Amino acid sequence: MIAAAGLLSLAPSVLAEDATTPAAPPAAKHSGGGRMSPEAQLKDLTDKLTLTAEQQPKVKAILEERVKGLQAARALPAEDRQAQMKMLHEEIMKKMKAILTPDQFTKYEALQKSGPGAGKKKKTE
Repeated sequence: MIAAAGLLSLAPSVLAEDATTPAAPPAAKHSGGGRMSPEAQLKDLTDKLTLTAEQQPKVKAILEERVKGLQAARALPAEDRQAQMKMLHEEIMKKMKAILTPDQFTKYEALQKSGPGAGKKKKTE
């Protein structure tokens, strides 16, 4: 009974913490498929790469283009999807390289290699 009373006494503080933490709408966090929205990605890249005010709208446009390209690729038959996604990745990397400084681009490449799905490539062993 004492344990139950202790747990109940913690519940209001947990609920109060949740109530004071502003919740972003689901669309602002994710664009589906477990991926972050372009806005969330931009914020993350701005923090990690120290993007300038001039770079931010250009990077956001590329991130939005990437989402549209991925959505289009998902609609393709499996045999065409991989080639389309590879072409999209190469295109995005080329555009990012044109906008970012060499140091920023090196960091961006490292983030891409360590990001979600980086270790999900098929093994040919």
